[in-house]
Amino acid sequence: MANENSIWNDGLLAGASEVGIVTYEDYGTPDIHEKEVQTLVESNYSVKVERLEELVSCVDQNFYVVAKCTTGKNAEFVLKILCLKKSKQPRVVEGMIKCMLYLNDKSIHAPVPVMRDSGDYVTLYKAEYGYHAVYMLKYISGMSYSEILQPSATMSYNAGSLLGRIDNALRVSIYSVYHPYNVIFCVTSIGPKQQ
Repeated sequence: MANENSIWNDGLLAGASEVGIVTYEDYGTPDIHEKEVQTLVESNYSVKVERLEELVSCVDQNFYVVAKCTTGKNAEFVLKILCLKKSKQPRVVEGMIKCMLYLNDKSIHAPVPVMRDSGDYVTLYKAEYGYHAVYMLKYISGMSYSEILQPSATMSYNAGSLLGRIDNALRVSIYSVYHPYNVIFCVTSIGPKQQ
């Protein structure tokens, strides 16, 4: 098992420093083929991939995964392959993982990171131009708030209430992970955005 306080495969993280500098315009979007993704999932999570579907994404690469677990039951996941720019910021990736784990500990429904067979959450996938951070989340069915054409007052209230609960929970302990980066959360993209 890796360092208890680390979510990374520390042996692979050492290779991340070999990655060349990525400019702001060039996020280093991953382009990993489904066969490689299947091997990546099966070799890291002790599951047999039954179905794999690439999801729409901006600069990362995401896959919807249906897999047969060791229990014999099927489970749904999302495999996230981060762009080179994000992959070069292990503290930010670690913060995202810890935020999701913390929110679930506080009974706030959020995607749950799946621990790899090695006991950590993140691995690095070596591609032609560098290393991509890779992790898997338990899939949560539903639709994004932005897809709702005319949300009711109750839906809007519930969305605001949830965001308030998330903000209050994170304010207590996790914001310290992001503080050095002056990061805020932008509600429209639900991702970090520089102030």
